[in-house]
Amino acid sequence: ADIFITSFNAVPTTLCTGGQITVFMSVQNIGEATAVSVSPVDNRILWAGTDDGNVWVSADAGTTWTRVNPPGPAHWVTDFACDPFDARAAWLTVTGYRRGDRVPYVRVTTDLGSTWLDLGGSLPQVPVNSVAADPEWRGRLFAGSDLGVHLSDDGGASWSLMNGGMPYVVVTDLVLHGPSRALYAGT
Repeated sequence: ADIFITSFNAVPTTLCTGGQITVFMSVQNIGEATAVSVSPVDNRILWAGTDDGNVWVSADAGTTWTRVNPPGPAHWVTDFACDPFDARAAWLTVTGYRRGDRVPYVRVTTDLGSTWLDLGGSLPQVPVNSVAADPEWRGRLFAGSDLGVHLSDDGGASWSLMNGGMPYVVVTDLVLHGPSRALYAGT
């Protein structure tokens, strides 16, 4: 059996539902873990997401897991950003690209996934692939989309494209390097 290792416990494959879907006339397996994150405030809080849209949270370092799917389509979970100031809060990105859905899905929870708020309203209509929270500036977020990197200074309520010379490019991962404060975008 496949397992995914975190710094604490394994993320069990029972979180992955398995199955198949047809995408562009080909059959693909689904139900694989695609994103895992650990709260920097409380390392017992773990998040896991799958390519079939399931979102899971553990508040006890992986001993037990609760499914906390947000409302809306069950699309591929692309990333989590745990809030660096609030252990119960996290941002989530999902993409419906495989199914022709170009809506920018960015969501936030402040209660370990019991409720979710949609934050994609002011983003362009392209998939969002990654999200990163600034550990030194409460409410500052970066989102990587199919157009580049977007910035929010209000927790995701509004977004602007960071276009300081970066071409329009698909950004699949973001890392904010603490000591240098440099934001790295994987393309």
